[in-house]
Amino acid sequence: MEKIQVDEYSLKKKQEKSILQDSFMLRIARGVGEAVSRLVYSPEDLLIHASNKLKLNEYVRKNETSFFGRISNKISGEDPNHITVDGIVITQLHNVLGIDTPNSIEIRYQYSVNHEELRDLYARAKKVIDKNTPEIKIKETLSPPTVKRRR
Repeated sequence: MEKIQVDEYSLKKKQEKSILQDSFMLRIARGVGEAVSRLVYSPEDLLIHASNKLKLNEYVRKNETSFFGRISNKISGEDPNHITVDGIVITQLHNVLGIDTPNSIEIRYQYSVNHEELRDLYARAKKVIDKNTPEIKIKETLSPPTVKRRR
C-alpha cells in the first residue's frame, strides 16, 4: 500500500477547521457541563433528580422487551441495567443516609451505577428526607378574593 498525500481540502482538514471555529462554543458547553455536574442539590431536588434518572431507566428497560426497542437502546447507547449518575449525586445520597461514601467516588466524574442499587439508595433517602422535612400548612381562605374591574 502506498501512503496517499493529503491535500488541504480533505475531509480531515475540513473537520479540524470546523472544530477550531466552534471551539469557543464547545468550551462554553464543556464549562456549563462541568459546572452542572458539581451542582449541590437541595434534598428535594436530589430526590427529583434521582427519580428522573430512575424513570428514564424504566423507559429503557421497557424498550428491552421488544426487538426494535433493543435496537433503539443499542443505537442510543443505553444500558437497561446501569444508570449514569454524577459523582456529586452519589455522594449526596450517601451523606443523606449517613453512610460513608466509597473512596473511589470523585465529584467531578460520572459513574455507571446498577439500577437496583440506585433504587435502594433513592428509597432509603426518600424516607429520611420525608421524615426530616416539615410539612407546610397552607392557609385556606373562607371567601374568594374580590376582584375589581378597571375601566
